[in-house]
Amino acid sequence: ELEWAARIVAQQSRARAMLALLGDKQFLFSSSGESFLMYATCGRCHVAMGDPVGPVSEWRELIAAFCSMSRKTGGWPVFYQVEPEALQAYRDQGLHSMKLGEEAWVSLPDFSMGGSKRSRLRQTLRRTERGGGSLEILDEVPHAGLMAELRRVSDAWLEKKNTREKGFSLGAFYPEYLSRCPLAIVRQDERIVAFANLWCGQYGSELGLDLMRYTPDAPYGVMEYLFVKLFEWGKAQGYSRFNLGMAPLAGLDTEAPNSFWARAGSTVYKHGEYFYNFKGVREYKAKFLPKWESRYLVSPRGVRLPFSIAAVSSLIAGGAMGMVSR
Repeated sequence: ELEWAARIVAQQSRARAMLALLGDKQFLFSSSGESFLMYATCGRCHVAMGDPVGPVSEWRELIAAFCSMSRKTGGWPVFYQVEPEALQAYRDQGLHSMKLGEEAWVSLPDFSMGGSKRSRLRQTLRRTERGGGSLEILDEVPHAGLMAELRRVSDAWLEKKNTREKGFSLGAFYPEYLSRCPLAIVRQDERIVAFANLWCGQYGSELGLDLMRYTPDAPYGVMEYLFVKLFEWGKAQGYSRFNLGMAPLAGLDTEAPNSFWARAGSTVYKHGEYFYNFKGVREYKAKFLPKWESRYLVSPRGVRLPFSIAAVSSLIAGGAMGMVSR
């Protein structure tokens, strides 16, 4: 099933479809076999990661089949990080949508390092390259020695951040998963100081990245350098946009501002630095002057909603213990 899903993923414009290759999800395929939903189960919640992957003409069929499958087992369906264009198909199944935050993306054909707003990025670029920094794009499967070196960078990053591997909507350091993706490697002279695995949509569509790992002694601004060099590389390769990922809880006060969720989420966004730097994530992405699109959680209303949110959080954190530790 994973190999069949990988063939479908290779034909998609949305780079996030590559989350199917992580190996931690099940698949529900359409009757034609040309599209699928990827999902995981937590308690009674069946949580789909995003909208269906495949032709839009098959989305309604898959959404209805997923809802039916979940309800037949005594559970309920949840859809995480869906796009606004498909919301009516979920509402037709009696489900409720709730804004999660905003996803950022940069138009690559329009990207330029010129102008006063890019001055700090130009400084970062020059400083890193003067210090011996360079970017390498690796398309082939990394050999065992290189994978071991990347593992050391990843382990040092996890230790420095005092965190653990996540899952479901975020990749983890699984060699099998990384072997399916091109890798962007930053070297300082010959030493690897940072890397990321690339999500590449169908040629000419969307580019993005998943893991972003760097050593504790990496040059200041190394990830900004990585992003800028990837913008330039993606533009030269003919990609149309670069996906910077989610800013959780951003923009909730612009949609249904009087709802309890919008009020609570906006409060956490503004004052919840103890738990997570929500404002900082958005401000970091904003320095690249992106465009923003809303993303939603879709689930049943009422008492099931808190359980749905808890299920998604548990899947991303890698279990209940991950929800109470970093």
